[in-house]
Amino acid sequence: MKKLTSCHLAVLSLVSFVVTAPLEAESDAKKLLGRWELDPQASVEDLGGLARWSSASETERDRLRASLEKRAQEMVLEITDEALTLHSGQQEMTFSCSTRYRTPVVVVLGCSTGQTPFTITVVRLTGDRIKLLSSGTDDMDVYVWRRRG
Repeated sequence: MKKLTSCHLAVLSLVSFVVTAPLEAESDAKKLLGRWELDPQASVEDLGGLARWSSASETERDRLRASLEKRAQEMVLEITDEALTLHSGQQEMTFSCSTRYRTPVVVVLGCSTGQTPFTITVVRLTGDRIKLLSSGTDDMDVYVWRRRG
């Protein structure tokens, strides 16, 4: 039997507890393409169910809210057919990606940066929002993204 990793558990819990908007067909997966901006309010609301958030002091919560507000002014996520690019201020990180798996609410991308392969799971939320989970790091799981208009 295959052992579940923390990334698998995070995806399962996220899909179980977050109201999602289904991807009806492959063409709907194309709706994930484009530019996305950090949604600090939705990110804070999404943190409510995490143990590390509920045990945080009010000072730590205020610090995180302020950090999310600042990052929202600097961060843009761009998804194309072949890559995922994160713009943060003057810095840019681009990862070559291809679709490995797709369900009505989740798209798993196989990505790499140089010789290091990893997966990014894109979870589609209601209200034209998405969330990313990465097998390579856990720093993306605190962000909720909204389509950039």
